[in-house]
Amino acid sequence: MFGHLPGGVDWTLLAVGALTSVPGAILGARLTGRLDEGQLLRAVGVVLLVAGTVTILQGIL
Repeated sequence: MFGHLPGGVDWTLLAVGALTSVPGAILGARLTGRLDEGQLLRAVGVVLLVAGTVTILQGIL
């Protein structure tokens, strides 16, 4: 079934991803139509900056 994953499914990673993405999706759905385009772009930019910074710091440390 998961031939491309030789080690199988990392259930911990899957659970963490689900627990963090589901609330984000719900929040995003609630904010749809409430934010103007500029606010939405700024919010996405902030999320990307934080995620990128964390990724870079993890790579360095």
